[in-house]
Parts: sequence; structure tokens; C-alpha cells
Amino acid sequence: MDGDTTLKLLGAPQLTLAGRHIRPPTQRTLAILTYLALEGPTRRERLADLLWSGSRLSVRQELYRLSHSAAAPALVIEPDKVALAGDVWVDATAFLQACAGGQDGPALALYQGTLLDDLQPDGEPFASWLGAWRERLEDQWRDALTRQAAAQEAAGDLRGALALLLQVLSRDPLQERHQRDVIRLHGLLGERERALERFERFRMLLHSELGLEPLPDTQQVAERVRQAPRSVSGEVPAPPPTALLDDAAHTGQPSLAPPLIGRREAWQGLERAGPGLTVLVGPPGVGKTRLASDFAATFGPVLVVSCQEVAQDTPLYPVAETLRAALNDPAARARLEALDVLWQGEVARLVPEFPAAPPPEAEGRVRFVEGLARALTAAAGPGGTVLCDDLHWADPSTVLVLSHLARRVGSESGLTRLLATARPEELAQHPAVQAALSGLRREGRVVVHTLTGLDEADVSNLVQALSGMGGAVLFSRRLHRATAGNPLFVLETLRFLFETGNLQAGASGWSSPFDAATLDYAELPIPPEVRGVVLERAARLGAECRRLLEAASLAAEGFTLMDLADTLALSEWEALGSLERLLDAGMLEASAGGYRFSHDLLRRAVADDLSLERRRLLHRRLAQSFERSGAAPARVAEHLEAAGTPAQAVVWRRRAAQSATQVYAYAEALGHYALAIRASDDPETLYALRLAQVDLLSILDDRVAAERELDALRALAAQLGSAEKRAEVAVRTCVLLDQAGRWLEAQPVAEAAALEAGLSPGLRAAVLRCLGQVYQRQQAFGQAERLFLEGLALPEVPAERRAPLHSSLAYCALDRGDLTAAAEHNRQAQASWQLAQDRRGLAIAHNTAARLFMLRGELEPALGELRAACELAQTIGNVYMQKSFLANLVHVLAEDGRLEEAVEALQQGLEMVREQVDLQGEAVLQHRLGDVQWLRGRLGAALRAYQQARSLADACGQVEEQFYARLAEVHARLAIHDLRDLPDQLEALDRRLRPAEAFTAGHLLQMEWARLARVQGQPQDAVDRLKALELGTGSLNPLHREGAALLLGQVLVALGDLEGARAAVTGCAATPTLRAGALCVTLQAGQSPEDLLDEAQRLLASGRVDPVQELELHWTLAGVLAPAHPEAERHREAARNLARQLSATLEAQQQQPFLLYVQAIASAPGAGMAVPQDSLSSVVNPDH
Repeated sequence: MDGDTTLKLLGAPQLTLAGRHIRPPTQRTLAILTYLALEGPTRRERLADLLWSGSRLSVRQELYRLSHSAAAPALVIEPDKVALAGDVWVDATAFLQACAGGQDGPALALYQGTLLDDLQPDGEPFASWLGAWRERLEDQWRDALTRQAAAQEAAGDLRGALALLLQVLSRDPLQERHQRDVIRLHGLLGERERALERFERFRMLLHSELGLEPLPDTQQVAERVRQAPRSVSGEVPAPPPTALLDDAAHTGQPSLAPPLIGRREAWQGLERAGPGLTVLVGPPGVGKTRLASDFAATFGPVLVVSCQEVAQDTPLYPVAETLRAALNDPAARARLEALDVLWQGEVARLVPEFPAAPPPEAEGRVRFVEGLARALTAAAGPGGTVLCDDLHWADPSTVLVLSHLARRVGSESGLTRLLATARPEELAQHPAVQAALSGLRREGRVVVHTLTGLDEADVSNLVQALSGMGGAVLFSRRLHRATAGNPLFVLETLRFLFETGNLQAGASGWSSPFDAATLDYAELPIPPEVRGVVLERAARLGAECRRLLEAASLAAEGFTLMDLADTLALSEWEALGSLERLLDAGMLEASAGGYRFSHDLLRRAVADDLSLERRRLLHRRLAQSFERSGAAPARVAEHLEAAGTPAQAVVWRRRAAQSATQVYAYAEALGHYALAIRASDDPETLYALRLAQVDLLSILDDRVAAERELDALRALAAQLGSAEKRAEVAVRTCVLLDQAGRWLEAQPVAEAAALEAGLSPGLRAAVLRCLGQVYQRQQAFGQAERLFLEGLALPEVPAERRAPLHSSLAYCALDRGDLTAAAEHNRQAQASWQLAQDRRGLAIAHNTAARLFMLRGELEPALGELRAACELAQTIGNVYMQKSFLANLVHVLAEDGRLEEAVEALQQGLEMVREQVDLQGEAVLQHRLGDVQWLRGRLGAALRAYQQARSLADACGQVEEQFYARLAEVHARLAIHDLRDLPDQLEALDRRLRPAEAFTAGHLLQMEWARLARVQGQPQDAVDRLKALELGTGSLNPLHREGAALLLGQVLVALGDLEGARAAVTGCAATPTLRAGALCVTLQAGQSPEDLLDEAQRLLASGRVDPVQELELHWTLAGVLAPAHPEAERHREAARNLARQLSATLEAQQQQPFLLYVQAIASAPGAGMAVPQDSLSSVVNPDH
């Protein structure tokens, strides 16, 4: 100890300043001192991440406390970093220096125990760091003990050597090399009984813990002790560690590195493949990966994304491992670090060691996937290729990234090719891959090639290429018959034949003992299957190698010796020697981050040969190892389940589900929850798991499965006797019924929940909101508002519960026409959702804002808000909201006459609802399909779509859509003058409303009654009804007011009040159709056509006007222009053609009234035109 200040970290920690022991004020102070002692000067941000989850304030507070404590002289605190004072002596660093200098004696004297022996870290980052350092120091201590023991034995101090080795075994009794040495030393010391007793105890321990028998070397040492006389004098030497390396495998056989043979046709197929994804499909061992790799290498660098069976439940595991490996390649790392910081942040969410900070708030699935795709492209490099090996094992999230990547190949991304390999049987049973391939196939972005085994001539060519000899026809034929031309089987069989001496390689080529006398090489001892070949080869490599292979066969690709250490009972030297033998024998190979079997068939052969008990023991040990190393939760869970202890896996499955949810892998998360539920019998745990499942199923809009889970939750809540849990289940039940449009069924559920006593304020607010939602859906807005306000009045309601109440109040205000109150409630909802970081809620706020803009007649900002809502719903993967917002987007686009965009959004929505068999969603989208068909001029198809929407809404009990689908059908039939039973239909709609409360719906219905009066030749009745709407008072929202004003202008033209008509339509311009109608009225009321002709023609050319309104505008222009005007006849002819086209889309009984109407407006424009539909309140409200 050279200085006055010492810091002892090995064993019980102790800080000494000038001979005085100082007690660090907190455990975190001790953690800071330890980190600085072992890592050196450190930036404050690193300490914040390590100990306070990134909180710099906490770092400042702790450092301030330290700077005013007795420990202050031990630290140097600067504005940006902290360090240990230069004169502080630290036992741990002195220990490492002694070990490095070969001073084992002094080093062992310094090692007084585990690093920070008494400290129990409470934070994961620091706990992982401390665990790694403890392991490193203990490894050094164990190595020093082993060397010191060897030195003492060489000096004749057998008892001292034994004592040191026993110290090693006290920490790890499964180290077989040290157990063997202890048994031997006991024998040398004449302690025969103790030696044999130790051997027997070790044998039993090895069997109980790992299902193994001692190695042959250990058994031989014990047998020598057993056979020796009572007084042992002969030494049984142990091989030095270096002997293990010397034994490691020169097998004397040729390398058997085969050329690519028999794949010309497949190669040409790969060359012909266009941009997108190319998949090589074939059975195991047929050479898919070899062909894909060789082909890809001709273009440039190849980035391999390796999928594994054992990791298929871990979202994005192959992508994460690929990017981690790329970080170890300087060139790839430089390209990754050159990515825009936006994409670096997204990658850092998946790979924490990526040199960038993840964004403070996740931006959603779309940007996340784009970031990963860009990172893979960058890692591959310019002109590079990405190869996905074993696509059939890819998790759905990895499939999504690859699909995204397939759409980037050949573009400006710089990626040349995207290749994949897969086995046909497994591929056919992978729904996510099949769905992705179907989508890419529709876009012409996928090509699939099938590989089969080599034919007899190819096998002959392969043997000749490997042996350097001609001929070998009979031998090749025998080899082909035994292996069916599978390249892997051929090579494994050849290796087996060399290892067993049935093939030899000499200067003149290959030879066998049967060459001279054989007729067909039937004498060759070829095992009947590759499994036999593999197992015989493994047996020949020795028991240590077999142990390593068995453990590796159950671990994932990329395993390390550290991963397997707990399963081997081998020293590091023995394990390393075994690994090198297996690498030389070609059974294992290096991979990203570790090692793997050279082919999965080899792994399966070893794994399948394990007994059930041995397999379970290995899985248990691997689970412990992966838990300690911080592996993915799903990986730990899989090993615990395979070990026959599924109950222990429940907590890991739950963590795996939460991790999957964070990266929007909802399907994988549901799979993890299902496995956890299957393994748990604790009601509290089951309740929490099923509740989380219901929330995910709600996001995915899987109502059948959600209803099934809710039934189970109700039973659990009853079993637990908890009012809080019963109410939680009731809230989720109401949400599900609301999404399904079954609001009447939700009412008794919400009412029962409202009677529960002792609920927390937040939950009671949620219950009141559910009950209010039921009344709101039934258009009882007064009752609904009272319940929402009651919820807001409760004390201490959290932001995430207040926001939906404000959102619901916004919709109530919209329905009574109070846009100012609606905007304020939506602002408060948005602020609360922002505070709660609830992206789902923010999407709802965008949707509400869109409706506000719509009702103000501001379509462009409404479209902006709806697109933002759709993007948010897509990024968080909320299927229900995506469908709802797409329906709203179609509605606004149709109102604005944007046909192509409306069709695109509609197709996307219809695909989603039909894939899920969602009757409610399909009803709404059928309604929107009617709007689009009408805009296209397919009037008959539009009517059929409205009728289909009505039928679907009736079938699923969707009250709101039942009303609006019927209203849309009435409006369309009025437009074509098909008046059959329309009064009866309007009266039926009247009966569906509560006039005092259904503000918006009631006004829209009154407008249809006014249209009917106009068409029936009762203009004064129409005027009376429209005046009752109080057009000038502001009680109507602006868009409805413009529609009603246009209708009034048309009626006043019929009454001859031309000045009143012009005044009525002044300012009507919210949509192209409304503006076209206003031009018709203005022209019919005597305005000079020359003043309006240019505007009218621009509208007609835009393609954004309702075709029936377009028809009237053509007739109006033809009628008001002078007969000699060059445009008059053109508009007349356009009107005739359009009338014929529209009539042809109608059914026979609808064509006659429509053509009579056309004749009427042709002779007297303005005689009976109905205006466009304004069913604005049918915008879906997915607000839950």
C-alpha cells in the first residue's frame, strides 16, 4: 500500500483516508468509487445511465453529497467527468497487476473475497457491469490458484497444492479437471479412501446436475488409486493444459472443401431474377446457403441475417444479432455511424450498444422498421447483398423488415440483391412468411427457385474434383445411392469414411481397401442415414467433444464457451481444446458473436440422441447461464420450459411479451402471454396475463379472441373477489362491445360496474365514461355529458383517464353544434394524452380535430389531421383505429372530389376488414364505397353499396350506421328521382331519432325531407322545413349550413325568387360539388354566364364534382349561353353523353324516373335537382 488513501473492494469494501476508515454515505457512492477505480475517469452521463436510468439531476445531487462528505479527497470532480484521485491505492487493480506479472503469491494474498461482497445492486445496468467484473476477477483468482497449486506440487508440497485446489472447487465443484487433480493428490498423499470418496461424490454430483458420467481420464485416475496398495508411492501425472491443445485435431484427412457443382441452372435462375426478394427453397443439406452465398459474393459484400429455430419467438433477434456483428467490422461500423441520427436512434432501440441514443419517445412501427431496413442496407455496403438464411425460422417482425427491404432493392438504397433460403415444409406452415410472399408476389417482387439433390453425374464430378482423380464411377454411384445426392450427406459420409480408415488420401489420390476386389463398393460401411454418420464422428472425437456438442445442440446459434460453461464440467482449457477439435473436424464453425454447427442437420442429429433427462438438465443449466448473461427473456423461457419447469418460465414469458410489445410485435407478444397462461396456476398472475392479452387483442381488433379472454377474466375476478378487478373487466368489455357496434349490450355491463363500491378515482372515471359512451352512441347526449363531467369532477383522476372523458365531451359538443366547446375539450384531451405519452390517444385527438375542420368546411386541414391519425394508428399497429380512420379519410376525400386518393384508401380499408371478417368495419367501408362509386358515376353500384352497408349494420346491431346507411340510400334515390316508398323510409328514420338530442342527425334528416318536398313539387314546404333549421343563426355547422343554403337557393329558383336564391348561395364553396351547385343557382337566377364560365369549366375539368351535379351544370351552361356561343353545344353534348352513361349504371326501374328528371332539367334547368349528400356525422368515432 503505497499511499495514505486505500480503497479495498475485494471482500468487504473499505475506504481508508490517512489511517481513518471512512464509511461511504450511500451504496451508490460505493458503486461510483468502484466504477471509477476499475474503469478510470468517467463522464457524468455514463454514471447517470449506469445508476439512475439517465437522470443527470440524480448524478449532480449524489456528487454534491460526495463533495461535502469525508470521502471527498478520494475523488476529482470536474464539470463533465469524475475520476478517482491519483494517489488512491486499489486492491483490485493491484491484484490484476500482480496476476499479469506472474506474481501469483502476492495476488492471492490480495484476493480477500468477491468484488463488493456485501453489495446487492438494485439497478440493472450496474448489476450487469458488476457481475461481469466479479466473474473476471474470480477467473483470474482461480487461474492464479491453479498455477500456484501446480508450482507447489512441483516443489513437493502436495498438501499445499491440495489446499489451493480445494479452494477452487469450493466456488465451482463441477470443474472436472480440478476434481481429477484433487483425487490424484489424495492418492499421492496415501489418502486412498478420501480419494475414492471424492470421486464417488463427484460422480453423483455430475449425474444429478448435468446427467453426465466422469470423463475417461477421471475414471482412469480413480481406478489407479483404487488398484494401488494402501501406501501409494507412484505418481499419476496429469497432462498439462497445453497437451489439450496439442491433441486438438489433426485428423489426417483432406479438407473436403467442395467446389460448386451441379447448380448451373439454378445460378442462371438467380441471375434472371429482378429486383425484390429471391428465395431458394429445398430440403436440409441440399446446398441452398452455399449457392446463395457464392452467388451473392459475385456482386460484392454479403450481409447474412441468420434465423434460428430456438429464437423464432424473439422478435427481431436475427436482425439484432446481424447488426451487432456489423458493429465489430470497422468498415460496416463506419457506414452505420454515417446514418442520419434519426435512423441511428431507431436502431439503438433494438441494439442498445449501437453508438447512438434511442429517441426519448418511440416514433412508431413504421419509422422503426424503416430505420432497421436502412441499417441493414448500410451494413451490407454499396452494391452489397443481404442474405436471410433459414427464412422459415424468421419471427413475424423480422419478416416485416425483410418485406420492407424487398421493396427497396434496386432503388436508390444501394442494395443490389435480397436473397433468402428456406425449407419447403416449414415455409408452408409459416403464416407470416406466406402472407409476406403473397404481397410481394402481387407486386412482382419475389421469385422462388427450388433446389434438389445432385444427380449421379454431379456426385461423380464432385468426387473427382475433391480427389483430383478421374473415374471413380462405381464409388460415386454407391455414394449417390446412399445419400440421394444430398451434398451435405455426401460430405459427411466422406469424412466418416476417412476417419474410419475406409478411405485414404495419398500422393496419387484417394484409395480404399476395397478397390481391387469390389464390384460396386457395397462393402463400404456407410451408415443408413446422416444421423448415424454424425454420431459416430462425434464419438470418435472423444467424450469432452461430445459434451460440448450436446450442450451446443440445445443452445442458439452464436453460442460462446461462456454460455456452455455451466453444462460441461470442463476447465477453460479443456473446453477450448474440445472446441478446437470440433472446429478442425468441420462439425462447428465460427459465426457472428460465437460458434454454431456447420449445418443444422448436424445439430439435430446430436440433439435427437439425447435422453429426456439429459436434455432437461442441459436446458436447466443453459437457462441459468442465459439469465446471468442478460439474454433475451424468450430465450431463457424456452430453456426453462424445455427443462420441464414451465412455471419458472412464466415471469420470463411475461417479460418477453412486454419486450415484443415495445417493438410492436403484437402477435409474438400474444404467443408469449399464451404460453405463460398455460404454465401458471396463480389466479392473480393469470388475471394480469389475461388482462394484458385483452389489451393486445383490442389493438389487433380480434374481437372473438378478446371476448373469449374476457369470459376467463370475469371468472378470475369473481374468484379473487375484487371489485376493482370486476370493474376493470367491465371497462374492457364495454370497449369491446363498443368497437363491435353492440352498444345496447354494453349498457347493463357499465351500469353494474357503476354500482361497485371502493373503486379508485381513475377506474371510476373509466366506468362513468363507458356508461356515458353507451348513451352517446344512442344519441342521448345530455345524459352522456352529465356522466362525463361527473368523471372529470372526481379527485386525483390520472391524465390517461381524464383524456378520454374530454374526448367524449368533444364529440357531444360536436353533435349539438358547439364547435368552440368541442375544440377546447379536444385540446384538453390532447394535452392529457401528451402528458401520459399515449400515442393511441393522440391519434384520436387528430381524428377529432379532422372532424372539427370538416364541420367548419375546411377540408384541407381536415385531411392533414386524418392523415396524421392514420399514420399514428399504423405506426403503433392499432388495427381497429386504422380501419376507422381510413373510413373517415375516404369520406373527406370523396367530399373533396379526390377520387383516386379515395379509391386507394378505400381499397386498403376493405382489405383489412375482409381479412378479419369485421362486419362493423365492413358496414362503414361499404358506406364509403357507395360515396366513391357515386363520385365515379356508378350510381347503381353506389346504391347497392349503401344497401349492403345497411344490411351489415343490421346484422351486427350497429345503431349509428343503421341510421346513416339508410339516410345515404334515401339521399341517392332522391338524386335520381326514384321516389318509391321514400316518405315511408324517411318516417322510419324519424322514429329512430330522439329529436331533442340528435342534433346533427336530426338536421340532416330535415334536409332530406326538404329535398323530397322540392322533388314532389312542394317548394313552399321545402322552404318552411329549411327555415326551421335557422340557417342564419349559426346553430348549424358551416358545412351543413352551406348544403342547406344551396338547397334553399334551388327551391327559391323554382319559386321565382331569383334575388333570394342568389343571396342564399353566396359563399357556398366548401367543396367542389357545393361550389358547382352554387354556380348553377347563380346562373339560373340571371347572373351573366360570361362572368362565371371560366370557373365553371375549371370545376367540370377537375373531375372532383358529383356527376349528377356535373350533369346539371352542363345543362345549365347549355341553357344560359347564347345558342350561337361556341361552348353551348359542347356542354349540351357533354350533358347528353353523361346522362346516357349514368342511366346505364342504374337498374331498369330506376332509369325511367332518372331520364324524366334529365329531360326536365334539360328543358328548364333548376326544375328538380337534388344536392349532394352531407352525412358528415357518419364519420366514425373510434374514441375509446
